Amino acid sequence: RRIPGGGIPRGASVEVTYSYAPPGSRALCPNAPETRLLLRNALERLVRDIVPEYVHCGFGDINRLNQDLRCRATGKSNSELFTEALSMMHGILTEANRDVRLMIWADGLFPPEGEVDDPTSLHHAVNALPGNVLMIPRFQESSLTAGTPVDRALSFLAERQAPVIAAAAGSASALYETVKRIAGYDGHRTGVILFDADPQGTAARTTLAKAWSSDSPVLLWPEVLNPYLHSAL
Repeated sequence: RRIPGGGIPRGASVEVTYSYAPPGSRALCPNAPETRLLLRNALERLVRDIVPEYVHCGFGDINRLNQDLRCRATGKSNSELFTEALSMMHGILTEANRDVRLMIWADGLFPPEGEVDDPTSLHHAVNALPGNVLMIPRFQESSLTAGTPVDRALSFLAERQAPVIAAAAGSASALYETVKRIAGYDGHRTGVILFDADPQGTAARTTLAKAWSSDSPVLLWPEVLNPYLHSAL
């Protein structure tokens, strides 16, 4: 039905191309031609106007994969469609500027623990990632203090000769503990991303002041008393 005042003349016929995904989803199917067109228009303009070194593509929520009916019709796994989607973005960016690199959240790329092989896991895609993709795992306070998930993820990156970089959110003591773990990987490029960090806040200033610095002073509250008291004061 024509919207009054709209740009379509009364009585005209128009062709509509649509992609189905459940409400609230931002799914894009790599098999849909309109997806490639939309991405090309957006990425070429982004590269031309901003000239970035990296473009972050997300991919932290793998539940959005395989929601488009055309994706499901291919019968491909989440790993295969993930690789196709990333390859599509990498190809478009390379054509626009071959020096631009992709960044992605690596949460779904780690193999499941134990012998259980989750069919929704993306870990089969690790060896098929296009180009030099920067993989970044994300951690919250609970996983930072527990240690094991962090160590497992960082070891996973180091074994593949990938930059050992993690994104973290939490107290100053938890963030600093993460920095210490990351800095222990000699021979790798290392780094930390702080979520929603206030540059003037205590957590950010403490973490960045201590990061990769062997001669900075020991800070009593965040480095000693907070871990000792199991609290953030």
